[in-house]
Amino acid sequence: MLDLHLQYDPNISLRNHMTHGLPDHKITGDMLAGGLMPTTLIEITEKSETFRDAVIHHMLTDGRINQPQQQQAIELLAAAVSTCPDDNETMLRIYSEYLAALSYAWGETEVAKRAVLRNKPEKAGRFLSTVATALDKQMDHEGFNTLLHNTTSSAPHRWEMLESPQLYPTV
Repeated sequence: MLDLHLQYDPNISLRNHMTHGLPDHKITGDMLAGGLMPTTLIEITEKSETFRDAVIHHMLTDGRINQPQQQQAIELLAAAVSTCPDDNETMLRIYSEYLAALSYAWGETEVAKRAVLRNKPEKAGRFLSTVATALDKQMDHEGFNTLLHNTTSSAPHRWEMLESPQLYPTV
C-alpha cells in the first residue's frame, strides 16, 4: 500500500470515525468536514456519480467549511485511501476521487497526486483521469477549484430533484 506521507497519525482507525450516513449530499459533506466517515459513502457514490459531485460541490462552496475542517476531511480521506485493500478497486477509486479532487482544489497537490497514483490506471475511471490531466498540465489549485466548481454546479439540483427520489424514494 502507498503511504500518502501526510501529517496525520498513520495508525488512524477509520472504524473510530465511521458513522451512519444518509443520502443527503450536504449532510455527507458536513460529516466529512467534521471528521466523520459516512458508512453509506461508497454505496451511494457507486450508484450515482452525481452524489459524489454534489458532495464535492457542497464542500467547495459552503462557506462554513473552514481550513481546519478542510484539513480534517483530507486526513480522513487520506487514511481511507491509505488503508484501503488493493483488491477492493471500487472502494479505493471512490475514496481516491473524493481525496484527489478536494485536496487539489484546496491546494494539497502532492496529496492529490498520490491519491491518483494509488489507483491502477485502467481502473481509475474518467474522474480521476481528469484530475490526473489537470495535475499533469500543472494547473494551479485555484484554477482547478474553479473548474471543479463549474463542472459540479448542477449536481446538487440533479441529485435532489432527479436521482435521490429515484434511488431513495422514502428518504
